[in-house]
Amino acid sequence: MNFYDKIERLLEEKKGILTTKEIEEEGIPRQALPKLIENGRLEKLWHGTYISPEVQADEMYCIQLRSEKVVFSNETALYMHDLTDRDPLVYTVTVPRGYGTGRLRNSGISVITVMSDKFNIGISKEKTIYGREVAVYDLERTICDIIKAKGKMDKDMYYNALKRYAASNRKDINLLMEYAKKLNMYKQVRNEMEGFLV
Repeated sequence: MNFYDKIERLLEEKKGILTTKEIEEEGIPRQALPKLIENGRLEKLWHGTYISPEVQADEMYCIQLRSEKVVFSNETALYMHDLTDRDPLVYTVTVPRGYGTGRLRNSGISVITVMSDKFNIGISKEKTIYGREVAVYDLERTICDIIKAKGKMDKDMYYNALKRYAASNRKDINLLMEYAKKLNMYKQVRNEMEGFLV
């Protein structure tokens, strides 16, 4: 199988977006990349990431590729869990404290940092509108996060999200309260949710 066939197969497997690492793991030498770009088979998105010209760039997936530690959170997670109808104008991600955030912030991404012991609570995988998986906080962690950020959020979005969560058949109140304890916000979450869970 030649490089072109391998690239075609890999592009199909990876839904049109590849990293240099994935290309090299297939036995395609890095030196073949300029030729693949010249022939119009690949386009360079940024250093180390390439896309098929027939594919629309999946911004959320690309953010994840560039910064593997990011977890989509807050308003972005609300949208992914169908707890709001508003498309996020700016993506919000959470990273562990000490993780370099300059490149993310310079790209117009809203970044929240948390202590490492709180970072891994509630990470799940969800598909973007293009069908690629990204890390996002699950429903219960997202509810905890928006309650914590209540004063910084649009009030209508906030109350609508809590209403939708309370009415959802996917909610897990026990897990919500377990997360609330781990995040040191049990009383705050209980008080906020009381009116919605009657």
